[in-house]
Amino acid sequence: MTPDPLPPITARGSRPVQSNFLDTVGDLLQPTVVLLGPSTAVSATDILLRGCRYDGLALTDASPGSPFWSTGGVNWPGVLALTAGTGAAALRVGTLYTGPLARALDGVDLSLPVGITVASAVYAI
Repeated sequence: MTPDPLPPITARGSRPVQSNFLDTVGDLLQPTVVLLGPSTAVSATDILLRGCRYDGLALTDASPGSPFWSTGGVNWPGVLALTAGTGAAALRVGTLYTGPLARALDGVDLSLPVGITVASAVYAI
């Protein structure tokens, strides 16, 4: 007779922590997807809007006179788009932390496509 397995460890409001290796790796990669998806979308949208024309040396110039200095060294449309895309993606995560919209869709994880779409749309506007 085999002993009963240990009860699952749970955090309040989350699903039980799995001992499956692939589930664990997926849970660790999810925050990366939530952050990198929108940031890549902002970069790709900026490349498309500029017509693939960048001055490589000017991109490395961090002085206030640089053509990419923007407002005080911060590209506020990019920050707004990244924040909106990351927030939208976080609401649709369906892994260790389940966002409210993912929970409403029975755990369907739409964080990557929604984060990319929202970030690109906000940056393009």
